[in-house]
Amino acid sequence: MEGAYRAKKSLGQNFLTDPRYVRRIIALADLQPSDFVCEIGPGKGVLTAELLKSCRRVVAIELDGDLVDRLRRRFREDLRCGRFRLHRQDVLQADWEAILPEEPVKFVGNLPYNISTRLLIRMTQMTKRFQRATFMVQKEVAERILADRGGRDYGYLTLLLGLYFRVEAGFDVPAGAFRPSPKVQSHVLRLSPRSKLPPVAVRESFETLISAAFRQRRKTIWNNLKALVSSEPIRKAMLEGAKVDPGMRPEQVEFKQFLAMANLMSSAGEGSRKRK
Repeated sequence: MEGAYRAKKSLGQNFLTDPRYVRRIIALADLQPSDFVCEIGPGKGVLTAELLKSCRRVVAIELDGDLVDRLRRRFREDLRCGRFRLHRQDVLQADWEAILPEEPVKFVGNLPYNISTRLLIRMTQMTKRFQRATFMVQKEVAERILADRGGRDYGYLTLLLGLYFRVEAGFDVPAGAFRPSPKVQSHVLRLSPRSKLPPVAVRESFETLISAAFRQRRKTIWNNLKALVSSEPIRKAMLEGAKVDPGMRPEQVEFKQFLAMANLMSSAGEGSRKRK
């Protein structure tokens, strides 16, 4: 029997222990017996055990060496037969080409709060490598991702992930479902890569545009874009072409309007010039 393990605050560890929520994560992930799953942050292996019952193979990425040793002992038979692979690695530095198979995979994981936003942003660069991601994140982060236009949570993360993924709300997970209990609630959501994306130049312009637009939320969209597009005629043409009132706040601008402005900015060569 495994001895007690003390969670490490430096790694943002809070272990899901309530089996009801483990089952709900598995259900939301909609796994098939033929699926290849990549689990991020398996921890003590509570979710891993259910994943191995639900799909063909699981590869897991865990940074904590102590937990890696525990996982190797717990799943030694699955490791031996090749149904389970385990990498000790910082997921933010992961070599996905080496870890993932050629076939599309499904991601599942309870993401550490301290890296969730950075990891989600990184995953926009690898949309062709996976079919779906079912992730638990801090509820505050989920609210920013799922926010509607006009709300205080609507911003860069909402728009960026909306460009690359179809995002679906799942369910909340209370602090009491973890040991140790975090001070916040969590939320499980699903991300499915979009089958069609704008050209690379437009995507780059879009990311640059929304970063500038939300730099100072209390300013108008016109004023926020001055530092990005110095030419007043081009800036005016962008806003007019996207049917955006210059006096609007950034949170009032729709996704499709930002995309239209990105197209115009890319055509004018503004996005690439500002990134150099």
